[in-house]
Amino acid sequence: MKVVDEDPLKPSALPTPDSYQFFHGWEVKSNWKNEVTLKSLEALRGYVPSTHIAHISPTPLLMTVADNDVITPADIALEAYSRAREPKKLHIFPGGHFDGYAGKGFERIVSVQVDFLKEHFVE
Repeated sequence: MKVVDEDPLKPSALPTPDSYQFFHGWEVKSNWKNEVTLKSLEALRGYVPSTHIAHISPTPLLMTVADNDVITPADIALEAYSRAREPKKLHIFPGGHFDGYAGKGFERIVSVQVDFLKEHFVE
């Protein structure tokens, strides 16, 4: 099955316009193939990364959450964050799911990530 399709009404793993824009960009500039196995798709649908969030502690946790994310909605991420234990830090940034991966969004987020790593992991 396709990971993304230009038409969000056609079957794909991530049927959103921002998913198509992000992954199509990779397809154009690399040898990435726009396909996923049905087994992997089934595993993705059952993946709930917040299940064990309360068990991460005492490892420091930084969550960067996009306020307009339609793939991992902010309300779900914030609910998970509320269940995480200290030490933890939350950074909400403007944009969608992929906006933190490149460009201005990346530049805004990477400085938060570097500061967090310095605070918790550099002696």
